Amino acid sequence: MCEALRELMKDEIEKELENKLEQGEKLQLIRQVIKKLQKGNSVEETSDMLEEEPENIRKIYEIAATMAPDYDVEKIYQKLYRPY
Repeated sequence: MCEALRELMKDEIEKELENKLEQGEKLQLIRQVIKKLQKGNSVEETSDMLEEEPENIRKIYEIAATMAPDYDVEKIYQKLYRPY
C-alpha cells in the first residue's frame, strides 16, 4: 500500500511539473509576441520570427490589442487557455 501511494504521488508531482513547464512556455510566448506587437510587427512577421503558427500569434494579438498599452500577460494567458 505504501509503495502504491508513493507511485501515485510521484505521478501527480510529475504531471504538475509538466503542467507548470507548459504554462511557463506559453507565458514566455505571450511575452515575446507582445514585444513584437509593440514594435509594430505584423502577425506574419512575428509568426516567422518566433517559428509559431500564424493562427496562434493572431489569437494573442487580438486579445493583447484590447489591453493596449497596459498588456497583462497573465490575463492574456487566462483568456487564451482558460476561457471559462
